[in-house]
Amino acid sequence: MTIDEIPLCGSFDSPVARVAIPGRDEFYSYPDYVAQRIDVPGYRPEGIVLAVHGNTWVGMSATSLHPEDGIAFSEMTGVLGSHRGHGLSLALKVRAIRFVRAAGYRWLVAFHHPDNAVAIGMNRRLGFEDYAR
Repeated sequence: MTIDEIPLCGSFDSPVARVAIPGRDEFYSYPDYVAQRIDVPGYRPEGIVLAVHGNTWVGMSATSLHPEDGIAFSEMTGVLGSHRGHGLSLALKVRAIRFVRAAGYRWLVAFHHPDNAVAIGMNRRLGFEDYAR
């Protein structure tokens, strides 16, 4: 089965695909997502990791590479609500870190909403540090 054959739970524009990020209502439309996350210089298909349950895509982590800045960027890590609490986000993030290391990068940067305690806690357990500008 290829990535294109794995069904996503709903389309990018459906309520099912909306993300549980504090203060975030709508997710990108598919064309906007492609324009902002895929048709960009840092996009690497090998930086996409999926969690699949049966034949259903239930989680994803996306990481981009930015050689001009010497960093990798954690674009997002997310798991459908029905599959949370089983360590999938952690497993996806660990795979992302392995991708970054294999690509020869020392720095992986992640941003998250300040009220997203789960993401903050997971990133801190993985060794991420707060960076003051």
